[in-house]
Amino acid sequence: MGGGCNIMGAFSGGGGGGGAGVWTELADKSVTGVATITSDAFTAMRYLKVFLAVYDWDGTGNADHIVQLDSVTASNYAVMEIYGNGSGGADWNQRINQDGLYIISGGGIPTVNTFTEAYVYNEENVEKLWISSSCRSQQVGSGYAPTAAFYFGKLDQDAQVTSLHYDFTGGGSVTGTADARMIIWGSD
Repeated sequence: MGGGCNIMGAFSGGGGGGGAGVWTELADKSVTGVATITSDAFTAMRYLKVFLAVYDWDGTGNADHIVQLDSVTASNYAVMEIYGNGSGGADWNQRINQDGLYIISGGGIPTVNTFTEAYVYNEENVEKLWISSSCRSQQVGSGYAPTAAFYFGKLDQDAQVTSLHYDFTGGGSVTGTADARMIIWGSD
C-alpha cells in the first residue's frame, strides 16, 4: 500500500526543486459501498498526482463530485470548469467561494463510473493549484462519447496539503453508495 512504490515522473534532477525525477506513492485507499473516501494523512510534498475512481454507483440523481484538500469545507475554493457531454459542445463555468472543487457537473446526468486524474501544486505559503480532467460513462456503447470535464482550481490555503477527501454524493444532495479507489503520489 502507501509509501513503497516509486514511478518515473516528468521532473528533471536539475534546478528548480525538480527532485530526483520520481513520483513516490503517498496513499492508496479503496472502499466498497460508501458515499465518500478520505485518504490517510500523507507526507507533504511540493507536487501531487492524484487518481480517483468511482464505480458501481447504486444511487440515482444528479450530483457534483466534490474534492476537498485537507477536508477544508470553508468557502476557500475557486475553479474554472470546461464541461462537455456526448452530444457535443462545451460549457465554461466559473465557481468562486466554493466549499470544494466540484468534479463533473451539469444537470440531467446520473453519477456513474467516474475517473479523475489531477495534479496539485502544493508549495507552502501559496494557494494550492489544482489541474484535473475527468470522464464519466453516460451511455453504453462506442456510439456515445463519454461526458468529460477539465478543471483549473485553487484552494486559498498556505499550509501544504496532507490529505484528500472525495465525496461522490454532491455533499449529500443525492443518496447512494459506490466503490472507489484513490491513489496519491508526490514529488519534491
